[in-house]
Amino acid sequence: MMRNVVEEAIEDRRRAAKRTGRNLSFSLDFFAFSSAYDYRLLRIAFNFPLGVGIGYLIWLLSFSKLKVVDWNESSAEVLKWTL
Repeated sequence: MMRNVVEEAIEDRRRAAKRTGRNLSFSLDFFAFSSAYDYRLLRIAFNFPLGVGIGYLIWLLSFSKLKVVDWNESSAEVLKWTL
């Protein structure tokens, strides 16, 4: 079961046929010629941790310096719900 999911995430039969017809490598097909729906499991597995890491880095560099506890309670709520 798990092997089928991994194989489906990496190797799509329809894309493999197009890749061999155009004589493209997997990486060139993945990054340049495939649409958003092709390799969707592989894209989620790659982009989700990357997006979480970038979001955490942005928070760490900018918003972690804000001391929300020092503000009054209503300002802290406004900031929390706007972010």
